[in-house]
Amino acid sequence: MGIVRKTIEQIVHVMPVGDEDELRRGYRYLGQPVDRLDGVEKVTGAARFSAEYPIDGLVHASIVFSTIAKGVIERIDTSAAEQAPGVIAIVTHLNAPAMKVRRHRSRLAASRPLEVPP
Repeated sequence: MGIVRKTIEQIVHVMPVGDEDELRRGYRYLGQPVDRLDGVEKVTGAARFSAEYPIDGLVHASIVFSTIAKGVIERIDTSAAEQAPGVIAIVTHLNAPAMKVRRHRSRLAASRPLEVPP
């Protein structure tokens, strides 16, 4: 007997027969289709989502990464971004707050001296 058939037989064995489902008894909506209150609005495009409501003073941020893997950044020209309308600030390595960098080493590596080939 194949594993799929055996699994199906096990599932069918525990499934309730007819309307006498012990789990559904006593619950009004369990196992029943429920109409969505906003279903028609969403389907027709009339519904408004939270992102569509304007919020006063809301600021967006954008992060730009290097497009060259393992490249060396020699300079960052932010002049065009500074002139763009609505730009509040540009953060680079020159004006960013200092971050504490933690180097992770395993305990095994810390217990052995570093071996450097001759």
